[in-house]
Amino acid sequence: MHRVPACTLLVLSLIILLSSATTASAARNERIEAIAGKEYRLHKQNGPWLIMVASFRPANPDGTVSEGKTPDELAQDLVLELRQRGVPAYTYSQRALDEKVETKDKLGREETRKLLTSYDQVCVIAGNYKSLDTPSAKQTLEWVKKLRPKSLQQPGVSWLETKRKKGPLSRAFLTVNPMLTPEEIAARKHDPLLVKINSGGKYSLYENDGKYSLVVATFSGQVLHLEDSKVSDAEKSFQISDDLNEASHNAWELAVALRELNANIDAYVWHDRYQSVVTVGGFDSAQDPMIRRYLQVFAAQPGADIDQVAGTLRGLLGGASDYFGVSAGGTGVRFLTIDNAGKQGNENRMWLFDPEPYLMKVPTKR
Repeated sequence: MHRVPACTLLVLSLIILLSSATTASAARNERIEAIAGKEYRLHKQNGPWLIMVASFRPANPDGTVSEGKTPDELAQDLVLELRQRGVPAYTYSQRALDEKVETKDKLGREETRKLLTSYDQVCVIAGNYKSLDTPSAKQTLEWVKKLRPKSLQQPGVSWLETKRKKGPLSRAFLTVNPMLTPEEIAARKHDPLLVKINSGGKYSLYENDGKYSLVVATFSGQVLHLEDSKVSDAEKSFQISDDLNEASHNAWELAVALRELNANIDAYVWHDRYQSVVTVGGFDSAQDPMIRRYLQVFAAQPGADIDQVAGTLRGLLGGASDYFGVSAGGTGVRFLTIDNAGKQGNENRMWLFDPEPYLMKVPTKR
């Protein structure tokens, strides 16, 4: 008999300070559809601000356990329970990237490498708030954090307890809808946190003089958060999770590597609350002819002949094309390898580019 994997509930450990709020019961008294067996998946029109309730993934990376429900089933159980209590809740899947790429070692020998960027996980996200200042946001968040759902009290489910043992959802936090692009997020209400984390750094997208830039790589992490404090907004301390800190560092390293290729690639970095992206170019319009050149360099070409792609890259980048490669399996995804990275110049790096680069508006501080 096939056994589905048991799952460990990974309650994300970040909290964000919210402003004023009314009673949570007002938000929960709305008539919310709750039909058993129906999937309620997150869409771009939800939010844009929501509560990250929890995320589920197999207890072991390979899923080799013998009891319990799948992450999808557990997430749907929790979504239904929240909806039955009057809170609009949704599932959002984050799939691991399992990609094989063809590259060469230092001796020029061809080899295949496997990239596994993260674990599969299914998130439960709740609420629909227009901004951080939505009155019901804080009270609903506090209610969620104290909740001990019946759906989590079943065989095969465990979670990371906090030191004070406040319950499985005690570290829920407010987050931006993860389906929104950086451009869409930047177009939302002015966010002082984004200004802070993107100011003063080298190659910040704020330094870009164009109206648009092309996103070519994305590095995801956990949400940026504010420590709970009664100080003024100007005095609040911003903190970054380890995952997001690593994502921002990887993005910055890639931007530096692209600029140092001597291939006329002006790269920039933009950080938001849940990811960092690398962009290239500064364009006054979406019809700028330079966009096509960058797409030829970074966009995936499924089924394209690898030798033909290599020839195109050499024509566009000259000798710098030796650092670029194309993944195996017909996906045509591009990647960059650097052998002399790191502080000591003796570390290897490999970055995978987004299959479909897209334009985002260059954000402004005001």
